[in-house]
Amino acid sequence: MTKTVYTPITVTATDQYGCATESAVVFVNTSVYNLASNLNFPNYCPGTSGNLTATTISDSVLWITPFGNSHNNPLNFTLSQQNSGNFYLHTWDDMGCMYVDTVVVPLTPVPNLDILPDTVFCANDIYTFYFPNDQNTYYWTTYGNSIQIPVAFDQELILNVVTPDGCVGSDTLMAHAVDCDDALPNIITPNGDGINDYFIIDDAYSQLGNTLIIINRWGNKMFEASPYKNDWDGDKISDGVYFYLYYPKGIKEPSYMKHGFIHVFAN
Repeated sequence: MTKTVYTPITVTATDQYGCATESAVVFVNTSVYNLASNLNFPNYCPGTSGNLTATTISDSVLWITPFGNSHNNPLNFTLSQQNSGNFYLHTWDDMGCMYVDTVVVPLTPVPNLDILPDTVFCANDIYTFYFPNDQNTYYWTTYGNSIQIPVAFDQELILNVVTPDGCVGSDTLMAHAVDCDDALPNIITPNGDGINDYFIIDDAYSQLGNTLIIINRWGNKMFEASPYKNDWDGDKISDGVYFYLYYPKGIKEPSYMKHGFIHVFAN
């Protein structure tokens, strides 16, 4: 509320000769204004809704916030990285005096989970993930606290985190399982009809560190790619039989290599 205080001030004038005039008493009206700001949030986790309330008898309230200005009281909003920090309250009394209050709206950080982009695995591979060693709690929606997850079929893996303040977050990995024991094709017909135009290796989608080499019958290298992205259509080479070397892990050792003949028929 506003309380008006009348403060007397005595004024005495002195001329250039040092002579003082009679004194006069002037009463100055001043006000004592009670203003308070209240934070009303159940917690300070991202995504939590609540409000700021100004305790004032004034009808004129202005909030200056990170997301713009508002005359609403209470001021409702949802906590986020943008909707936090310093908020400034301006209000005025009946005499036109302005009063300012500052409110700091906190935000409890939630770890930024980044497990993997959507990934292709060989069927029955084991996906290993080590939980961060910090004060937060981590768990998989389906596999709980397991650090090794079998990828036997296509599935959605959801990793959750809970902070000591009860804030939650999650990240999702779509794991695709493919049969990596399939035999490689032995013929391509790059004639533009959309059928067998490219040398397709299904495993290449999951073996992102692979290497493919194509050589001719005289041992000359005709093509090489690391990784191979299933985009070789013969490069307009002559029809004939060629030899391929496919390294699933990009390691040029026989134990990690698949090889065979590929027939190219463009015409």
